[in-house]
Amino acid sequence: MDKGCYTELRDSSGKLFRDDDPFLFCEDGMKERPRAWNPVSPAQGIWAPTPGYCPYPLQTCPYPLTMLRGWSQREIDGVYLFMRVCPAAGGTGKWEGNGRPENTPHSH
Repeated sequence: MDKGCYTELRDSSGKLFRDDDPFLFCEDGMKERPRAWNPVSPAQGIWAPTPGYCPYPLQTCPYPLTMLRGWSQREIDGVYLFMRVCPAAGGTGKWEGNGRPENTPHSH
């Protein structure tokens, strides 16, 4: 059964990102660490590559950047989802719940 309003927060294999929590996904990106990209401005869909990773969402970085780490398919799916879903929200506001958002109601 789908939960949340963004049933599209899934990678190409159908696995959910951040338990289908768009607030957390847009503010903090993927849960996995290390990861190839990080959110910069969710409302604008702007992200930055992690140092040491290819600056483009590619599994193999092109010459002359071949020494940089390529992205996993899940990271590629995640950044394209980030660029499509997060600007559509028009901003995320600030967290007002108890505890950290990634731990409420459980770790996700």
